[in-house]
Amino acid sequence: MTRAWIDRFKLRQGIGMKTVSGESASAPVEVSSEWQKNELSKLLQEYPAENIFNADETGLFYKCLPNRTLAKKGEICTGQKIPKDILSVLIATNMTGSEKLPLVIIGKYDKPRCLKNIRTLPVTYKANKKAWMVGSIFEEWVRKLDRKFLLEGRSIALFIDNCSAPPQLTGLRAVKLIFLPPNTTSILQPCDQGIIQNFKCLYRKRVLKRFISSFEETGNVDSHYKMTILDAINFAFASWNDVKPECTANCFTKAGFSTEEATSQQSVESDEEIMSLFTQTKELLPGDQTLQDYLQIDNDIAATEEMTLQEIAAKERNDTEQVDCDDQPEEDAPETVTNKKAEEAMETLRLFLQQQEGAGDILSQLTTQETSIGKLIALTKKQSSITSFFKPMQKKVKTTIRCDSPKPTDEWGRKGHTYHSY
Repeated sequence: MTRAWIDRFKLRQGIGMKTVSGESASAPVEVSSEWQKNELSKLLQEYPAENIFNADETGLFYKCLPNRTLAKKGEICTGQKIPKDILSVLIATNMTGSEKLPLVIIGKYDKPRCLKNIRTLPVTYKANKKAWMVGSIFEEWVRKLDRKFLLEGRSIALFIDNCSAPPQLTGLRAVKLIFLPPNTTSILQPCDQGIIQNFKCLYRKRVLKRFISSFEETGNVDSHYKMTILDAINFAFASWNDVKPECTANCFTKAGFSTEEATSQQSVESDEEIMSLFTQTKELLPGDQTLQDYLQIDNDIAATEEMTLQEIAAKERNDTEQVDCDDQPEEDAPETVTNKKAEEAMETLRLFLQQQEGAGDILSQLTTQETSIGKLIALTKKQSSITSFFKPMQKKVKTTIRCDSPKPTDEWGRKGHTYHSY
């Protein structure tokens, strides 16, 4: 019985590997209803909606295209082989959708080549050899969050699933961790009600656009399409910003965090833009994958691992280690952008906007940003020190000093001398 046969059987039967906490089939509806009625209702009265947060992690094939050869679903779930093109993403937002916390992205490589000379990222990037959310990463994130809200004078409730990664943290002053009942995340986890799916749909729009743009530029399907971890970070950041507050609020309502009825949402499959991009890509990469299959290709990836406390203690040391740099995918380091190139890029962007109709607002925003970028460029320029102005005036003066030589007298009895030049 080969793995290929098993994978085809699982595909036909709709069988997927998930963490135990995420299986909707085993989710006890009665337990969920009772928790919503008793525990959740009290917490909703204690905390305002803007101070109620939900966090959840998800796996992401960051360079995946709609092609059967890239669907490694069976491999990743077995835990035997972790593909190189996988990241874990921690998403967190409040109940109203007005405050989306910066993403935490976890990869296999501590210092990818594509991040060489990159000093500022729009997300928090961490690494361990399986690209999983582990207790040490989660604890560091929560404690930073606690300090942030403590300085703001706020107390928040952070709902998370009952998985093995988050440890029992103590000493938190502004963040109250609330664990959802076991096996109920598919019902009670707001991020699982559509927030993560909406984020991935927006992300894959950008991936398909990158692939189509690469093909139109080169006419080559295979060799010129590139997606690095840096590209994935930028795409994920932009996609997370594009998730609308209405979507977030609706998902919290669907999870029982509000008594209001959930408003009807446009489904992912009815999105005309993603459908058009998917159709264009399928013409270049023929296969039997549907749009729904493509958007859900990494839904079953375990971003954390269900383990006992003893296994966690034994495994934590290994999982915090990063993969050897030699095992990294072939990714070139980004080109160093000089001040001159940055200024030329701003000029080019301004000219592009001036040649478009209805771009007045964007042009105004660019002008505002240009001032800030100009200040940043000024800071990066190396200032000359005061001693540099005197360097042209400093001349080497050759001085000859005569000193007595320890050498014996010559054949005529004269004492010898040695001359040193400086």
